Amino acid sequence: MVVFLALTSAFFIGLSNVLIRKGLDRASRMQAIIFSLFSSVAIFWTLVFLFGDARLLVTFAIAWFLLAGLLGPGIGRALNITSLQRIGLARTIPIVGIAPFFATIVAIGILGEHFSFLVFFGMASIIFGIFVLSKGRIEKKEFRKRDILLPLGSALFGGFSIAITKRGLQDLQDPLGGAAIVVTMALLVALLYVLWSKQVSVLRASSFSDIKFSLLAGVSLSAAFLLNFSALQMGEVSIVAPLMSTFPMFGVLLGSVFLKERITQKMFLGMIFILAGVSFIQLL
Repeated sequence: MVVFLALTSAFFIGLSNVLIRKGLDRASRMQAIIFSLFSSVAIFWTLVFLFGDARLLVTFAIAWFLLAGLLGPGIGRALNITSLQRIGLARTIPIVGIAPFFATIVAIGILGEHFSFLVFFGMASIIFGIFVLSKGRIEKKEFRKRDILLPLGSALFGGFSIAITKRGLQDLQDPLGGAAIVVTMALLVALLYVLWSKQVSVLRASSFSDIKFSLLAGVSLSAAFLLNFSALQMGEVSIVAPLMSTFPMFGVLLGSVFLKERITQKMFLGMIFILAGVSFIQLL
């Protein structure tokens, strides 16, 4: 069940990315992220007040989710966006893809999870698969070497966020409420990033058609968060984190269907490594 939930969550993250790419002809990348988060926040708080127990959200346990939202979807995503702008996609994705390593190390240290060579072997195969899958033509333009710290920081904050989310779910047995807090914090950080980078214009949309795919991406993102939190509540970080990181594979497959993007031999090879890693983890 944990494997199914984590992989389904990865599927919805991949779908969310495809929907955002679909809408980039009418909206900027930052605008798409902002409106997808708006959509996700609205969905989660509606579900919390309809089906959840809002009283749980006044306990100390919410501090873990506030921190998780600040570190991963908040700071981590801001660093990821900046990295894409400064050093490009081909350099960013493989480095950000090592987040499961950081998540597992933190989980072993603060949550007492057990070390498993099989898990690490599967994780390494998935991360290598992501590297092959995302490796494309790297621009030869000059960039500052210190900018490599941007995707590395994104991976580090993302890894900490996953482990902290697991810690929060140990105190607050409510994936729905925890996810609502995390996406809300992510939206607040994204808005602060917009103000800091002087991109306030992204908050304005001339028509609904400009942001409809971004809003749909938020729906998909909501499903991904809820499934991910449910998987983390039931399973260990060392299993859930690498399985979650398979979302680029689903993005490629969905992109070939909805965006008519061609799957190259290199992409196919990367997916084989990812599936091999998933198989090793599933053997546990």
